[in-house]
Amino acid sequence: MASQQAQFDSTLASLARKRPDLWRLSACGLTPAQQPIPSLLHRDAYAASSASRRVLLIAGLSGSPDDTMLALEVLKLVSSDPTHGESQIAISAIPNANPQAARDLSSPYPPEDGFFNHAEEPEKRYLWRYICWQAPDLVLEIRAGTEVTWQANPAAAPMVTAWSDVKDLSEPTSLLAVLGIGQPEGLGAIPGLRLTCPDAELAGQLARLWKALELSPPGRFKSPARLKLDARRSRSFLEVAHGLAQTYGHQLDPVNYTQGVGISGRLRLHQLDPSGPSPVDDIIRLVEPYVSGGTTTFSQPPSGGNLAGLVWADELFQETGDLRHRDLIIDAARRYQPARGKQAPKPCDPEFRTEDMFMAGAILGRA
Repeated sequence: MASQQAQFDSTLASLARKRPDLWRLSACGLTPAQQPIPSLLHRDAYAASSASRRVLLIAGLSGSPDDTMLALEVLKLVSSDPTHGESQIAISAIPNANPQAARDLSSPYPPEDGFFNHAEEPEKRYLWRYICWQAPDLVLEIRAGTEVTWQANPAAAPMVTAWSDVKDLSEPTSLLAVLGIGQPEGLGAIPGLRLTCPDAELAGQLARLWKALELSPPGRFKSPARLKLDARRSRSFLEVAHGLAQTYGHQLDPVNYTQGVGISGRLRLHQLDPSGPSPVDDIIRLVEPYVSGGTTTFSQPPSGGNLAGLVWADELFQETGDLRHRDLIIDAARRYQPARGKQAPKPCDPEFRTEDMFMAGAILGRA
């Protein structure tokens, strides 16, 4: 098993080296054993202005090595075809989506909860996010089989209307089926095709698909998910900020930087764009229990993350002139101590995490 994985990794790295004009070696996530889920990322996979038809190849969800080997054959065919460098088809790949193969990851989707650190199936969460936020125009799943079978999700049907042998996907909770309906990740549907075939039929079936994609009018087969991301990308900074302000900066319990930064952001946004109603009165009411001492600000000796929950006090003092707001930020800054030797300065995390760079700088700078 280890030698087979090593051979796979070597082959994938070789493909990336052979065609740097197409791919770079990457990873889309980790298994529970912290094993990378490798991917080949096309140079245009995230290019905003690209007119390429983006295809994401995926295989090995069930843990079958035969599916993974067949996906590698797809990539070898693409790599050996010099016309793919000039093609309007941009192919990225996750040829071994289940490298640990501890369980079948074919279904069910979408994954529910556990996106931060799922103990048993983090792969599903990584795959779901990677696919949705890459927003390809087509997800092509490859499976090894004795007969040629094409299956399509509802979003892919317009791509293959002229094909009489395409079947509907029979598993309603499979990855492709769920990507093709509704609004995955709040974006839009992503077309999906599944090709099951023997190795001898692979080249001919792929040529059939590439031709159908090449003949499609430019822009016609952009996925709804990709169109949604294009629309989001075209928003102004202020539009994005106003959208964020609807959700963030409306609570301060517990007092920590994830809450405080949102409050600070609402105040700064109004300074940048005072056309809307001021949030100052609302924020004064929100923070008054802590400012007055009616509510305990910190239930235990505060960490840097807790102290950074007061970053709004600087902006609020500018708005109100209330010395209590000024004193909050100064008192927080006075809790920081000089570093001793190679130790992190208290109250920073003993490991001096990346967040501490922001937290200490934000509080001390404001003070």
